[in-house]
Amino acid sequence: MISYSCMQNIGSIIKSHNRKIIEKSTEPTKDCNCRKPEECPMNGKCLSSQVVYNATVTSGNTSTSHVGLAGGTFK
Repeated sequence: MISYSCMQNIGSIIKSHNRKIIEKSTEPTKDCNCRKPEECPMNGKCLSSQVVYNATVTSGNTSTSHVGLAGGTFK
């Protein structure tokens, strides 16, 4: 009896997975993905993670201050 399989063997699946992980870790990371980098609110570092920020919001004659933490990236 002859069998035929079009699936990869487990060794090639593991090699492929490891190669993807290794290549991903060596790729340079971007610091900013703003459409207009010159107008970036974080001076080109808007994709930074774990950012504590202080924002002043003005509405009419009143302004309030907000302090927060961006757990992922700032954006």
